[in-house]
Amino acid sequence: MSSFTLLLLLCALSLFYLIANTILRKITASRIKSHHSCLDPPALPQRERIIGLDLLKSGAAAVKAKNSLECAVRRIESTANTYSNTIVGLNIITTIDPANIQTILAQKFSDYDLGGRIYAWGPLVGKGVFTSDGPEWAHRRAMIRPNFTKQQVASLGMFERHFGHLLALLPRDGATVDLQKMFFSMTLDSATEFLFGQSVGAQGAGAGSEADRFQRAFDFAQHQMPDRNRLGVMNRFIPNAKFKAACKVVHAWADTYVEQWLRNKNFEMSPKPNIENSKYVCLEQIADQVQDSRQLRDEMLNVLLAGRDTTAGLLSNTFHVLSRHPDVWEKLRAEVDTLEGRLPTYEDLKSLKYLKCVLNEGTLAHSPLFSRPSNMLHSSPPLSSCANECTLCQGRHCSTHRWRPHAHIACICA
Repeated sequence: MSSFTLLLLLCALSLFYLIANTILRKITASRIKSHHSCLDPPALPQRERIIGLDLLKSGAAAVKAKNSLECAVRRIESTANTYSNTIVGLNIITTIDPANIQTILAQKFSDYDLGGRIYAWGPLVGKGVFTSDGPEWAHRRAMIRPNFTKQQVASLGMFERHFGHLLALLPRDGATVDLQKMFFSMTLDSATEFLFGQSVGAQGAGAGSEADRFQRAFDFAQHQMPDRNRLGVMNRFIPNAKFKAACKVVHAWADTYVEQWLRNKNFEMSPKPNIENSKYVCLEQIADQVQDSRQLRDEMLNVLLAGRDTTAGLLSNTFHVLSRHPDVWEKLRAEVDTLEGRLPTYEDLKSLKYLKCVLNEGTLAHSPLFSRPSNMLHSSPPLSSCANECTLCQGRHCSTHRWRPHAHIACICA
C-alpha cells in the first residue's frame, strides 16, 4: 500500500469518526434536553460547526500572541456567560457562570471527567493525578496528599536557598529584567528538589547544559498544550516530532532519579533516617507505595507540572500588580520588615495577614489556573446547565456577577 493511499485511508477514517461521533452526541443530547426541559446555550458565531477551523486558527494565533485570556474574554462578552462552539466534531460548552462552575467542580464533581486531557498531556506527564478520573484519581490523590502536609512543607530553608540564587542573578545597575522567566527557573529548581531530591539547576544554567536542555524541553512541551487541548483525541493522528523529542528529554532526566531511588530502596539495609534530621523527598515516600518506574515518573511529573507553573505564575502576576501599586508595595514591605531579615517560620508566614491578602487578590485578578476541560458522564442536570451538549435549563439564566477587576473568571469547557 502506497503512502498516498494510506494517507487517504487515514483521512477517510478520521472524517468517518467525526461524523459518527457528532451524530451520536446529537442523539444523546436531544434525549437529555427532552428529559430535563433544557434549552441550547447561545452559539458562538463560526464559519462552520464541524471542524471549527476558524476557531482553531484564531486560538493558535492567540497563543502565539500571548493573549489567549483576552481572546476568551472577548468571546464571552460578545456572546454570553455560557456559550457553545464546535471544534473537531465536539460541541464545547464554555461557562463563567459561578453556579455552573460550582456544579462541575463541587456539587456534581463525579458526573464529569477530564475529557481529552490524557491525549493532550499524556505524552508528557503520563497517567497521574492531573490526567486521571474517578476511583483512579482518588487513589492517586490520596497517595500524594500526605507529601503536602504542614510537616513536610514547613521547612523553608530549601526555598530560601533557591530564592538566594535568584537574588544573585538580579542586575545591580537598575537594568530591566524579565522576572517571570527567572521565577519559572527558580520554581523549577525548588520543585525538582522537593520531588526528586535533586534540583535540576536551571537558575544560571549555561546554554547547552543538561539543566538548560531540560528546561527548554519542558517549556516547549508545555507551550504545545493549548493546541493539544483543542485537538483532544485527534492528537493521535497528528505527528509532532519536536514535541515528542521534548518529552523524551524530560523523561530521560526524570528516569535517572526514579531509577536511582528504586536501586537505593532495593539495596538499602539500614532504617530510614528520622524525617526531622533529613531532607524530605517526595519521590522517596511515593516509592514506598509504587514500585513501577514508569508510574513513579508519571506521578512525579504530574506534580512537577502543577508545582512549578502555578507558583511561578502567582509570583509573576503578584509582582506585575505590585509594580503598578506602590502604596501596596510599601505596606507589604513594612509588614515583611517585622521579620528583621530572619528566615520566617511556618507560623510567621501565617501571621503575615497583609501578605496573604496581597497573594489572594493577585490570584483573583490574574489566576494561574485558566480552564478545566470536562465531559459529562451522566444525564443528571447541573444547577443551571445540562453541560455536555445543552445548557441553561428553561427559565434560568447565567449570573452576571463578576468577581475579578477585569472579569477574567476561569472558564470551564464541558
